[in-house]
Amino acid sequence: MLIGKSQICDGDVLDALSTSLEPRFRASAILSAESTVVKFLLERGMLLKGYESTVLCDRCEERCEVEVQAENDRRFFICPTGFIERPVSVTEDDVSCYRFDFASLCACIVRENNLKSWDDRSNIGQPFSSVANGRKLNLTVAVIYGPYLASNVVLSVLATQKARIGCDVLIVLTAKVDQNKALDGVLAAEGIILATLAELLNRRSFNFNLEKNEMLFEIAVKELDDEAWYPHVRLAEVAGVGKEALRKRLDRFRKTSLDGWKENEDRRSREVKYHFQFKVVKDILKELWASSERPAK
Repeated sequence: MLIGKSQICDGDVLDALSTSLEPRFRASAILSAESTVVKFLLERGMLLKGYESTVLCDRCEERCEVEVQAENDRRFFICPTGFIERPVSVTEDDVSCYRFDFASLCACIVRENNLKSWDDRSNIGQPFSSVANGRKLNLTVAVIYGPYLASNVVLSVLATQKARIGCDVLIVLTAKVDQNKALDGVLAAEGIILATLAELLNRRSFNFNLEKNEMLFEIAVKELDDEAWYPHVRLAEVAGVGKEALRKRLDRFRKTSLDGWKENEDRRSREVKYHFQFKVVKDILKELWASSERPAK
């Protein structure tokens, strides 16, 4: 069924995406729309031009869905009830449409987040679809899409999905969700991130900014508390922060504060190494990681 008899707005697009993976919009409604969302999706190639293969006949009370036939550049349909004896012409506007292309959305997410394409749905249950996966901050990350999520099932359903997929962090992209702030905190504790299409479309970007995500950082360093010597080297690798930048900052801390570090002679190398309390290392690393001076990985 084609959506939109006149100009459509941002809300119409999001409502359509919350009910279907690849909704189809009437071409005239798309081309006349002043919606910034529509224009952005057209620019990104996520709305593909096409033609409907069937139309709804309203010539009698039966309102049959009939197949559109083409001959000599002319489109028409035959009334199946015989109410209309002659072929009924079909105009361009009746069948011309734009279809939301889910594959293009997945490709944009893969490209902008430096992830890998993922179309294996063996571990994905309805109504979810696999989008992308990969590694960020040394963690396994999976991205799935669900058109609409009700708040009363979000936590239980998503926790089950995360366990089924077996990833460290699950990003769930949705067109519509009954969301509240308390739920965000609970999901974050489970390693689950909710992202809405409205957020991404408003930013005109499909980049989740995973390298700057505080939750991923916390998970990445969570198991490194018991590191003995030079924990900052491994932490730097995990968080993608330049090792030299971190070493300089730690050395500056050592020279200005006696709290949080101690000297110890490594008999094997006969060198003095500095053992910083993990909290100190983590705090300084987090400052570097979150600041604009963070070197590119």
